[in-house]
Amino acid sequence: MNVMKIPRASRGHLARRSSGGCGNGRTEDAPRDTLGRVSLTSRQLQVLEFIRSFVGGHGWPPTCREISTAFGWGNRSAAKNHLDVLVRKRWLVRGTGARTIRIQGE
Repeated sequence: MNVMKIPRASRGHLARRSSGGCGNGRTEDAPRDTLGRVSLTSRQLQVLEFIRSFVGGHGWPPTCREISTAFGWGNRSAAKNHLDVLVRKRWLVRGTGARTIRIQGE
């Protein structure tokens, strides 16, 4: 069987996006709320609500591993990608430690 390889630059919508698969990754032209935050996809909203719930129940934010486990993702990079998008959209603020997630405006 002959399989044609498609060059990465020609794949268009199949190319991996740095935004965690959430749109085109550009937020500069997106509509914002009064705190300057960009609207979220349904999955991003689920992750944000999980973080809010976790903090309410435990008193501290979840780690990437705890987020990945809660959503059934196989690795922590999926959680990290979602957190990166939430930071870029100004919904979260992150520090350098494992439990340094803070919801913007709360």
